[in-house]
Amino acid sequence: EEEEEEEEEEEEEEEEEEEEEGEEEEEEEEEEEEEEEEEEERKRRQGRSKARVRACVCV
Repeated sequence: EEEEEEEEEEEEEEEEEEEEEGEEEEEEEEEEEEEEEEEEERKRRQGRSKARVRACVCV
């Protein structure tokens, strides 16, 4: 009986670890997406400022 209990406890621990790993991966993916969005926004801003400079130079 004791061995069975130990095995069950080990299985539960493994399941918990797997769940935690899954959550960490999700968080990392979300962070990456946010970083990509920020980078795109930066590029847009740079493009706008370049366009403004061109407009000023043309006039």
